[in-house]
Amino acid sequence: MSNWTPPAWISVLGDDDLLFLKRFLLASGSLKQLAEVYGVSYPTIRGRLDRLIDRVNAVEATATG
Repeated sequence: MSNWTPPAWISVLGDDDLLFLKRFLLASGSLKQLAEVYGVSYPTIRGRLDRLIDRVNAVEATATG
């Protein structure tokens, strides 16, 4: 039995965001590789990651109040 509870920021991420994070991890954090997987430019991937970071930070700031 595990009493692990996912952090609050997980709940604000949709399926697409979670898939993006999974691919990011599997690419060892390589934004260049991730851009190739998605068929978009590096700045596009960087922007998406920055938006996810902003969302996580906003939830964390609210949770820690």
